[in-house]
Amino acid sequence: MSSILLEKVFKQGFQYKNLKTIELRFCKFITKLPDLCSPNLEKLDLHSCENLIEVHESIGFLEKLKVWNLHGCSQLQILPSTLMLKSLGYFNLNNCSRLEKFPDIHPEMKCLKKLYLLSSGLRELPSSLLYLTRLDTLGLIFCGKLTNFLVRANKSQMQEEVDIPSAKLRLACNSFHNFSRPIGFLSMTQLNLGACVGIKVGLDSWMQPDYFPVLTNLDLAYTSIVTIPESITRFARLQYLYIRDCKKLREIPRLPQSIRTVDALRCYRLDPQSLSRLWNQDFTKYSC
Repeated sequence: MSSILLEKVFKQGFQYKNLKTIELRFCKFITKLPDLCSPNLEKLDLHSCENLIEVHESIGFLEKLKVWNLHGCSQLQILPSTLMLKSLGYFNLNNCSRLEKFPDIHPEMKCLKKLYLLSSGLRELPSSLLYLTRLDTLGLIFCGKLTNFLVRANKSQMQEEVDIPSAKLRLACNSFHNFSRPIGFLSMTQLNLGACVGIKVGLDSWMQPDYFPVLTNLDLAYTSIVTIPESITRFARLQYLYIRDCKKLREIPRLPQSIRTVDALRCYRLDPQSLSRLWNQDFTKYSC
């Protein structure tokens, strides 16, 4: 089904109020997803629409959408600039290798639990991702272009972004003033940034224990990090730290008492103080 035919099917000015599921898997002729005019849509499956390039801005405001699958849309470059998908629980962007920019997240997008971004072309992720307080799964392995996990991840700047919304957002939802907005990945136990080789610096801005209060597993293997921030000592539930093949890593502070396993194989540049701290800390398993 081509993009032109899609636009004819979903005619502007007509509302498909009873439509709840759209499946267009492996449709190789779709290059642009138009306004679907389906306010009650719950599932949108575009798996392996490999020539899809652009998604219409309106898709980012489907309040009933629960499942959105874009896995394998290898030419995808443009998503809605902002997502305010209040019911979305599952979002898959695996193998979207040409997607470089991830949308901003509106504070009312509270339900997302599963976000898959493996092998995507993303270069950075916005700090507004911290509004996804129910997120428990975030797949980021092999995001080779990713250089920063959370851009401008500090609360005061996020407050400013919320209190001064864009004109487009004003039209969609009036104002964010007086909105109750806890931030942080309050349900996430595992964070895997393995093989995101572009990550070198900037850990200090987002590696804060109040952003990850229940984190138990942290995987930074195969990244280009040079130091691990002192803030890691305050991750009270962290048990597993994987920094294997971080060949530029030089410094590790003392780790929290909760740590049980550290994998630091082939971290050849670790300074003597860091090595001494690792040897002297009580671990169940330690590899270096």
